Amino acid sequence: MNMVAFDTLKLARKLRDAGMPAEQAEAVAEAEAEAFGEFVMAHLATKDDIAELKQEI
Repeated sequence: MNMVAFDTLKLARKLRDAGMPAEQAEAVAEAEAEAFGEFVMAHLATKDDIAELKQEI
């Protein structure tokens, strides 16, 4: 599965700076990246979607 670029290190650092323990911040950042990637991939049009739409037009 293709994943969208998501800066987990930046998020983890922000969470740590806000007082979250490092291990927890890293786990949250990874989970957020995975969820974000899945959401984006589920809502992007594929080449096949575009081709089908062109056929309909």
